Amino acid sequence: MGPCRSSARISRSCSTTSGIVSGGGLDDETLNAPLGEAAGYFAGATGRSFVLHIADELIHHTAEAALLRDLFAGVSVRS
Repeated sequence: MGPCRSSARISRSCSTTSGIVSGGGLDDETLNAPLGEAAGYFAGATGRSFVLHIADELIHHTAEAALLRDLFAGVSVRS
């Protein structure tokens, strides 16, 4: 079983990542190559894992913003 099929959350991330990657014109060779020296500690990580990380961070921070929006929807701000 591949990493994109192990759970629903990861499956959604992989789906989003596939859209990002296909729109960006990145091929499998590029995505499977290590990031290299410029990535510092993560030099051995692949481009694919980096794109998945970016998609995960986007989902994570969007959810945080939505939570704050919902929590403060009924709060009025007084001057």
